[in-house]
Amino acid sequence: MKFKIKYADQVVGIFVILAIISVSVLLIFMGINQRWFSKNYYYNTRFLSADGLKVGMAIKLKGFQIGQIDKISLSSRNEVEAVFYIYSEYIDKILPNTIIQKTTNPVGIGSDLLIHPGKGAGEPLPEFSFIPSYNLPEARELINSGAVDIPQGDSTVTRIINQIDPLLFKINLLLDTITELSSTVNKTIIGEDKGPAGKIVKNVEGITSELNKILSETSKQIADLLANLNNMSGNFSLMSDHLADPTGIIPKLMGPDGSAAAILNDDRQLYYQLTSILENLDRTMIELNNFTAYLNQSTPQITGILEESRGALKEGTAVLEGLKNNPLLRKGITQQRVQADTLQSTREEDF
Repeated sequence: MKFKIKYADQVVGIFVILAIISVSVLLIFMGINQRWFSKNYYYNTRFLSADGLKVGMAIKLKGFQIGQIDKISLSSRNEVEAVFYIYSEYIDKILPNTIIQKTTNPVGIGSDLLIHPGKGAGEPLPEFSFIPSYNLPEARELINSGAVDIPQGDSTVTRIINQIDPLLFKINLLLDTITELSSTVNKTIIGEDKGPAGKIVKNVEGITSELNKILSETSKQIADLLANLNNMSGNFSLMSDHLADPTGIIPKLMGPDGSAAAILNDDRQLYYQLTSILENLDRTMIELNNFTAYLNQSTPQITGILEESRGALKEGTAVLEGLKNNPLLRKGITQQRVQADTLQSTREEDF
């Protein structure tokens, strides 16, 4: 015998509907709890290091979670860039001059991201604005000017950490400066620096090379000079030997009975002859100067005489040509026989 339940389909349908409603309500509560239906406001920042950072990391203010890290990336300039969002109910806390700080747990376990809002009232920062991190120069300027509300913790360890952070920042800057300085010094030493120091090093290298060339050429010249001095010393020694030889040509010439003494001991006859020759040369030069002056003065007259002579020659040539062409005088002038030359010119030979 079959067992039948009256209205079984209706009862199953009711249970299915109740299950669907229960699941929907559960999903709605889960969405509310997970902020599926709330708006988030996104901002970006920059850190010196990504140590301790991770996607989904909580951002806190006064111990309350007000946002999360959404994205972490390394830029083309090797800077750690992060994108985070703030819940809509806390957006009024993100005032101008707000900064974000990455802190390390006092016992060394984990890290926290803290928001320090700017002092004073004002409108919240626009979405996608840049909020500097604690160790950046922009944030340090805001802190030094007193524009940021940073709470002072009661924990001694926290105060020490807050004091250590600026010190570490300065140490990092000092290390970066030392690194750049060492790199510049290395480039300067090897001559790759394009600054004034690199130019000085290159100039010193060029001067050193030129100095080496000059020293090399100078050493060669000194060697040649020493060789010439050696030759001269040899010649002097040879001359001294000739002078020391009583039978040599120099004592014969320079001795009291030598040729030079005989020429010079002539009662100044050689002197008188030389003086007479010089006086004759002087008179000759004077006459030449006078003749040259006369020629310079007579140049126009001489030129005129030459021109008149040239004209007379032209007229004489014309007269002779006329007489030659006159038929009455052709037979009146006896033609002279041309005597044959016994020497045959090379110009008359056949080639």
